[in-house]
Amino acid sequence: MKPLHAGLYGLAVTGALLDDGNEDVEERYRRIQAEQEAKNIGAVIGLVAGVAMVLTQDEQSSTEQQWTEDQQAEQTQQQTM
Repeated sequence: MKPLHAGLYGLAVTGALLDDGNEDVEERYRRIQAEQEAKNIGAVIGLVAGVAMVLTQDEQSSTEQQWTEDQQAEQTQQQTM
């Protein structure tokens, strides 16, 4: 499960647990605000996780590319000897 989906699923479950049919207007307002804040936090967590994944993939790709270039340079050097 992707980090964003996992976060949103957890927030949805929490929201379902908080949902109470016997609440007054003020309680409902606070619950709705809490749900919105939780969604915002979940979105931020998902965004940070996504950026971290992209950076990790870019770093791995860069490392692999450098390794390939090093191997090619080493082979070229051995061929010229």
